[in-house]
Parts: sequence; structure tokens; C-alpha cells
Amino acid sequence: MLELYANIRKLRKEKGWSQAELASRVGYADKSMISRIENGKVDLQLNQIKKFASVLGVSPGELLGRDGIEDDVQLLAVQTADRISEYYRAEHPELPEVRRKGKAIIITKNLYSEEEKALIQSFRVADDAIKSAVKKLLDIGGSKA
Repeated sequence: MLELYANIRKLRKEKGWSQAELASRVGYADKSMISRIENGKVDLQLNQIKKFASVLGVSPGELLGRDGIEDDVQLLAVQTADRISEYYRAEHPELPEVRRKGKAIIITKNLYSEEEKALIQSFRVADDAIKSAVKKLLDIGGSKA
């Protein structure tokens, strides 16, 4: 996801916009949030990625630094992760939530819903491109910078 933040900065500068101007166009009160985003200190959700892409005049996939099928796979993975997280917050308020690298992680203590079981099964039979996109999104098995 670091490429996303670098692309936001690059596209903002190409347009000759200050951080304050981009903040205004995206709907933030001031430039401090744009600074935090560009420095990778804030994780953007899918709806925010779409908003930045629209304001900057590119597709969400281009903003993520991908093209072709990888766009769809990565955006689907982000959207799926957001939905699973929302589901757990709504259905399991008793489960603790922790943060890792700015991402919310729900501790489930091996409580798998039918939806999770279906996702696990789908992952097991998915092709390598989809598995790679999901692993990259979840920072699993990737290289450490």
C-alpha cells in the first residue's frame, strides 16, 4: 500500500496542488491529514481510495499502482477485508480489536463463521494471482522492508 501514498503525493505535485488544496478537494479540514496519508501513517479504506482517485483524475487501480486484472483483484481484496472487519465489529462486539501496522485486526480465538469458512475454502482453490493479491493486502509472507 505504500505505492498508494507515493502516488497520491506524485499526482498532487503534478497538478501543482498544495497539501491544503488537496485536503479541501477531498473534504478534509486541513492539510495535516494529507501529510499523514502521504507519509503512510493513515490507512485508507476503499471509499477513500475511490475519492482520492476521482479528485486526482485517475482510476483507483492507477492510484494503487496497478493495471489490468490486478486492479480488480486488489480492490476486491480491500473491499472484502473491510466487509469482514465490519461484520465482526457488528456481530461480535465482545471480541477485542488490536492494531497492527495501522490495520484493525479482530481477535477471533478460532471462531469461524460460515462466511469465513467459505472465504478460506475459496482462497484454497483460488489461482496464484488472487492468492498473491490477498497475501499482499494482508502483509502475509511478503518481504519485509
